[in-house]
Amino acid sequence: MKKTSLLIIICLLLSGCVDISARTLDVPTEHATSLVNVGAEKVSAPPEAPYDPGTSAADYTLTDDDRGFLDMCAFVGDSVMSGLSFYNILPEKQVFAQANVAARNIFDFSFNGKDIVKVVADYDPKIVVFLLGMNDLNMTSPGQYADEYKELLTYFPAQKIILMSITPVSEDCTFTSNSMIERFNAALENLAAESDRARICYLDISPELSTGNGSLKSAYDSGDGVHLMPDAYDAILWEICRNAYWLA
Repeated sequence: MKKTSLLIIICLLLSGCVDISARTLDVPTEHATSLVNVGAEKVSAPPEAPYDPGTSAADYTLTDDDRGFLDMCAFVGDSVMSGLSFYNILPEKQVFAQANVAARNIFDFSFNGKDIVKVVADYDPKIVVFLLGMNDLNMTSPGQYADEYKELLTYFPAQKIILMSITPVSEDCTFTSNSMIERFNAALENLAAESDRARICYLDISPELSTGNGSLKSAYDSGDGVHLMPDAYDAILWEICRNAYWLA
């Protein structure tokens, strides 16, 4: 019942979300404001000592230290990333995400009247978490995707960077395939490996979201095979805290 209700809501808000003709994810313009709210408040200062997450429960419950680490971050991405604020998992002021955004076109979008570089600079996070690529998959090649991402990262020299892997899709998804996603993720991983490893890291979140064959778990599928249920974001944030805490 819970999943059915959420699916109805998602269908109403994200109708036309997967546009096969355009081959990019889409959210109607009238809902863009509800999905993205860019604020100017600064995140809290990081602790003097690096945060060590230690161990955590398998239910992805976040500790106070986890929350403190996440407070250092800004989250940049597409409509998949926007679920963090849409489901009230993170404050809207912390999530800079819109439908159709991609590594190749992010500078074509305005966030509260500002480009992504300006709005992130105003927020002034220590860490920027990127989730881009779902809208690049059918429009470019893995090499071009990595090149566009590399250029984007030059605009954030003062921040630590987490490059999240493109999230898996359902086995029957018609928008794209997991084999294609894997090729793009490999290019992204190579980009991180060739970058400043003390500042930029690649985070593969697929194992927490996928089944044994690499497809999105049905429990995390919002119904269109691409977008995620709220529980998926709990797993994503838990993974970030467990595997990227050393950036603090």
